[in-house]
Amino acid sequence: MKAQKPYADTTIITKFIFEITKDWPNTPDQGGMFEIRCLGEHRTPVTECFTRDAIDRAVDLALEMNANGLNVYTTINSINPSAVIKAGKGATDPDILRAHYSFADADDQQGLDGLNTIAGLVEPDMIVTTGTVPHERPVRYGQSAHRSPRLLLDVYRAWRERPTRPGAGRSARSNRS
Repeated sequence: MKAQKPYADTTIITKFIFEITKDWPNTPDQGGMFEIRCLGEHRTPVTECFTRDAIDRAVDLALEMNANGLNVYTTINSINPSAVIKAGKGATDPDILRAHYSFADADDQQGLDGLNTIAGLVEPDMIVTTGTVPHERPVRYGQSAHRSPRLLLDVYRAWRERPTRPGAGRSARSNRS
């Protein structure tokens, strides 16, 4: 069976953004924004922040930038609307208001093996596949409200201590969409 090439799908991108932002209105003063960041080799980064009211505009940007050959990432946790984010830069961990999700991804076979080990400890709430070559590259998301904060922290630390490539680290803020 031939692996299907990943592609930007309006419905899936929209569902993903609605899913990661669904609890924001339930947390007073923490609605915040999310960031779409588009990166490509030898290309100027494109970064824009959106509120939940502008999801359609965010999806349009993601589709346009993907069509232009850029990799598209989005924050998975709300950014403080007062955060000062410099042009061409992205949100940093201190800009995050509250962690609604955590994630773990894999860029190589060792990372994929690690994800499968973690899956035995914490079943993900959502899985997004960002590529299939040279192997499947899943991103597994865990919703903070469904987990013990201590368990998430322990799993996050264990994952961070076992990077998939030199210098790799995990963040609370973003991942490919």
